[in-house]
Amino acid sequence: MIFPMQNNSLSVCVGRNTPSNVPFISALELRPLAPSMYQIVQQNSLVLSLHLRTDIGSLSSQNIRFPDDPYDRIWVSDYDVTYLSDVVNINTSHRVSAGATPEKPPSAVLGTAKTTANSSGYIFLNYPFGQLLEMKKFIVFYFAEIQNLGAMDERIFDIYYANSTADIQLFFGPLNVEHNTGGPYIGYEVYSNGFNLGGPINAFSFSTTTHSTAGPILNAVEILSELGTLVPGTSSVDVQALEVLKNSWNLSSWSGDPCLPVKYTWEWLECNTNSPPKVTAMKLSNMNLSGSIPLAIKDLTSLTTLWLDGNNLTGVIPDLSGLSNLQSVHLQNNQLTGQIPNWLSKLPYLKELFLQNNSLNGTVPQDLANNASLTFRYSGNPHLCQPGNSSCTISEGISPSPSPTVISNSSSGTTSHSSGINSKESSNTGIIIGAVIGVIVLIIVVVAFVIYFKCLHKRRTTSKTGGVPTVQKEPFHEPSQMLFVDTKKKISYEDVQFITKNFHKEIGNGGFGPVYYGKLSNGQEVAVKVLSKHSHQGSQEFYNEVELLTKVHHKYLVSLVGFCEELGHCVLLYEYMSRGNLRENLYGNISSEPLNWNRRLNIALNAAEGLAYLHKGCLPAIIHRDVKSSNILLNQSFVAKVADFGLSKFSYVEGATHISCSNVKGTIGYLDPEYHTTNQLTEKSDVFSFGVVLLEIIAGREPVDTTLPQDQLSLVGWARRFLNEGRIEDIVDPHLRTYNIEAMWKVAEIAILSVEPYARHRPIMNDVVQALKEAIAIENGSRLQFSNGSSSMQALSIVSKMRTDYSGEQATTPLDQPDSSMLEGR
Repeated sequence: MIFPMQNNSLSVCVGRNTPSNVPFISALELRPLAPSMYQIVQQNSLVLSLHLRTDIGSLSSQNIRFPDDPYDRIWVSDYDVTYLSDVVNINTSHRVSAGATPEKPPSAVLGTAKTTANSSGYIFLNYPFGQLLEMKKFIVFYFAEIQNLGAMDERIFDIYYANSTADIQLFFGPLNVEHNTGGPYIGYEVYSNGFNLGGPINAFSFSTTTHSTAGPILNAVEILSELGTLVPGTSSVDVQALEVLKNSWNLSSWSGDPCLPVKYTWEWLECNTNSPPKVTAMKLSNMNLSGSIPLAIKDLTSLTTLWLDGNNLTGVIPDLSGLSNLQSVHLQNNQLTGQIPNWLSKLPYLKELFLQNNSLNGTVPQDLANNASLTFRYSGNPHLCQPGNSSCTISEGISPSPSPTVISNSSSGTTSHSSGINSKESSNTGIIIGAVIGVIVLIIVVVAFVIYFKCLHKRRTTSKTGGVPTVQKEPFHEPSQMLFVDTKKKISYEDVQFITKNFHKEIGNGGFGPVYYGKLSNGQEVAVKVLSKHSHQGSQEFYNEVELLTKVHHKYLVSLVGFCEELGHCVLLYEYMSRGNLRENLYGNISSEPLNWNRRLNIALNAAEGLAYLHKGCLPAIIHRDVKSSNILLNQSFVAKVADFGLSKFSYVEGATHISCSNVKGTIGYLDPEYHTTNQLTEKSDVFSFGVVLLEIIAGREPVDTTLPQDQLSLVGWARRFLNEGRIEDIVDPHLRTYNIEAMWKVAEIAILSVEPYARHRPIMNDVVQALKEAIAIENGSRLQFSNGSSSMQALSIVSKMRTDYSGEQATTPLDQPDSSMLEGR
């Protein structure tokens, strides 16, 4: 490319041409040109992209570049080009001057040429321009007389352009290439700016006029496409601020120009279309950020949206009062301290301010509380006082409360009295009276609750039930737990019977109980799961799922449409997933076409993102505890969603490394061995289970298959042995006819890391998500494509033998490293 330099530095953005392709660069070479060269570039700030630069009439197959061309342009030889007309090569050993030609072609290029054997001949050039047809062209033809013509000879010719046999036009002419007998030899050029090419032929013809005694001549040609003007990069001030943020929050994986290309910018940024573009939104929700909020954000002066919620940010809210365009500020679910700064109330366009669930203290500014146009949330800050509380204590770790009022006379040193009672005695009496009243009220409340629930239980266990699935159990919730449930999703048992046509169509059966097909009055299809009286799961699992799914929402988690807890019936209504679960689609009794590799990759990514949201996007974090292929459901479009949260656990204790469980729960084949032996549940337990699912996706076989020999009984052990030997083709599902070997290895590597015996050696779910995204990008790039069973697959094993785990130690089950010859050509 040829482009104008606008300052002393250059920013190059290697961007995606599709959302899934991963850009890369191997080398970048810059060459300065003389200011007079390619003047169209400087005059119009154009970017020219080279289509061809040809040394016509070359007698060598070698291209010409530096030092013959001091600007290191590469002139490609036409040594092996076949011309349609009767042409001959000519050359000279004399130096040929570029003369007044602005583009300064080198003497070695001008010293060779093609001409015709007689004066009536012609030179015919036809180039395939392909997709470049729609772009305007900068075309240059170079000429220099390098033959010793007689004093009376003339070389006069016209240049024609033809885009079809019926459309031939004069490009330039007549051209008389002057000559001096014996030299000097001087070059000429004919060029056109903004020439339109378009047609089935796109040919140039050099034909002599009737007065010419020598045939036409052509020494070199350049054709470049006009790509438009240079796009200015993101504002340098914004770029510098973002670099500070990246370093502070370890966001090193994001590189390149933040705002360009506009279609595929950084996922957590939004930019305007100004010149240069500036950042308008920063959405870093649930990104596991820690530390304080950098003051560098204040330099993003066009910022309208600032979302930093769901992280581990500490410290005070910095002074960002200069960001006058802010409209939405989300800082909830962090560990921020200090007071709510007054400058927030001065922002003229602020519409949303979310500060809940932090450790802020002091008094809520009155101006924020009174702003009717502002959606302002600040609950979950135990040290924060309501607006107008002037006696609020501002101290970390102490819940603010009004100080006791003591009226004193400082001049006499005596304490005033009221009604003849000393203030200290009055205070003690008040405490005693209050305590007595409190005990009485507490006793009354407890007795009332006991009587109520005894009556409720008696009424439920004696109720009559119809001829449909029933179960007599204790109420699924404690009195206080109802406060956490979205009662808007609660429906009656009569409605459940109507939705399912009295449980007419059973579509599945699991540990919880049977599942029935249903349809709501608005036409929405639902799956209705009924707790069976024979179920090994109980009301606690039922409540657990209701509580979780009424609070947690994500596109890759199955949605709870409603629930029923009435007359001893426990029923859950979910969105209907028409293609069943992943297990059925991998190796169950299905008649449809087996899942192809690309579809399996996307299903894995969907499920991984759903689990990553539970681990890092929820506060407190949620551990699923029963991740398996039968709990990953597929809709009509094969979008995968994680389901069945009956065994899930909330990690309520902030900063806790694990949850101690009295009973180990899960499914054989997917159960984390460390959790099984220690009863300590962690997010890495889900990672282990999902690693097994990834191996299922690769191999198309069950985690435990008792029909196989002992050494093949466990999918994890069986797969690890082959992967250690670099034999991935021996574990790949035979139904997978075509796949990208590198993408397959990428998934196998993250899967085998995920099933490490010790949790500290496993990745977190966010890392699994990133690895799957990279595998999909590789797969869509269609590189290293092989058919199943190819003997070349073993030679392309790319997983290294020694890997450092996430605790800095060597993993316990390393993969064998292929020899260096296996890695060549990757």
